[in-house]
Amino acid sequence: MSSRVAAIILFAPLASLGHPRGFHKRTVVSVSARQVDVLVTMDVDEGKRSGLLRAGADADRDGSLSDAEAAELRRKLSELAVRPLKVEISGYAVRLEEREAKLSLRGERRATEEGMSVAVLATAKLPSEVTPGMSLGVEDASPDRSHVEVQVYQAAGQDAGASAPVRKVLLPGQRLEVRLGRLSDANPE
Repeated sequence: MSSRVAAIILFAPLASLGHPRGFHKRTVVSVSARQVDVLVTMDVDEGKRSGLLRAGADADRDGSLSDAEAAELRRKLSELAVRPLKVEISGYAVRLEEREAKLSLRGERRATEEGMSVAVLATAKLPSEVTPGMSLGVEDASPDRSHVEVQVYQAAGQDAGASAPVRKVLLPGQRLEVRLGRLSDANPE
């Protein structure tokens, strides 16, 4: 078998994960004994999709996004980014509350086709302590049904040692399950 054929066989499945334009979403989950923190970032590539989102936020149709219009766009993009996210601890839904959201218009305040990005930080205080052997489940989807990169970090307890993050690319309908170990009381900052 030639090296070219071997490379195609090896990398062909990865080609389906890439997409040239659209949404690019990443979700990072950090879990401690009593809290779950989630950071969702989503990039919207330049092009028609971004242009339509910007134009929809330009309420007065003056071609420029005011502070109020940018704040409304941030709210809508934050909701678009977080709505499909489901986090569970051993089958019980974790109710995340948004702590902060930021929007980057990439220096372009006009209603153009320039790309943009949103980042949302959400937190949930857990009603009881997570114990070793429980599981964390994560489901997520991108608005254009493309893949989502997910990373899970565990705040290791004193005698548990450091654990490597779990990383997975989720396709639509997929779920990531992580068995949890001994966790500390606070997530690392």
